[in-house]
Amino acid sequence: MAMSIPSLVVLKNIINVLKQQNITNNCIACLGYPDILAHTEHIKTIFGESIAANLQYHPDSESIIRWHGVGRLTDRIVEAKHFFGLLGYELEIFDIVKARGDEIVLDLNVPMPKKYKYQYVISIDGGTCEHCFNIAQAVKNFAEMVMKDGFIMQGNPFNMYNHGFYNLNPTWYCDFYLENGFEIHDLKIVHNGVFNPQYFEAPPYQRFKDIPENSSIAMIARRKEIKPIKWPIQTKYKNNPTLKG
Repeated sequence: MAMSIPSLVVLKNIINVLKQQNITNNCIACLGYPDILAHTEHIKTIFGESIAANLQYHPDSESIIRWHGVGRLTDRIVEAKHFFGLLGYELEIFDIVKARGDEIVLDLNVPMPKKYKYQYVISIDGGTCEHCFNIAQAVKNFAEMVMKDGFIMQGNPFNMYNHGFYNLNPTWYCDFYLENGFEIHDLKIVHNGVFNPQYFEAPPYQRFKDIPENSSIAMIARRKEIKPIKWPIQTKYKNNPTLKG
């Protein structure tokens, strides 16, 4: 799981909204350790000099850089929990193993403990749900982490073959989140998001084509009400249940 420069910009914008609306919950949930794929200068530009001047760096930066193939972007990986602390937030990281050492071990394939429900002002999935075989339960857990008026940041593969178990379509996000008390603030397809982002429209329900391979899909949603999660019917079939042209 990683956060690239576009994700950091989105994070900054969400934090600005939360501060403007005096939402004081300072707990953020993240599925997988968020390796921050950005140079210190990028962080300075987005968050300011005082944040950049106090960053700490991960002791395993070299191996993390090799894992993500980002040697031409940065030579150090920012330590994420300290970084979020500088922003005024406590980061809790969930994963199936302690990959970076600070994770809360949680199997997203099964229902999560109730103590994690509705506790977080932002829930971040930068590329974890697609690796969970029981993806419906995984996204249910993920969505239930966020409080009322909290935000979801989610980015998953659109056409990355064998990256994970699944590639996801716009209708997956729209049908699930709109059915379950969220409003979607942004939905787009991103190609080459780490080095040179290109953005493409993501039609919610219509068929479309001509998206470059190895693209991701990125979504921002906000929870407007808390209600029991239900599995959606795809809009394509909800609008035409008798399958007639």
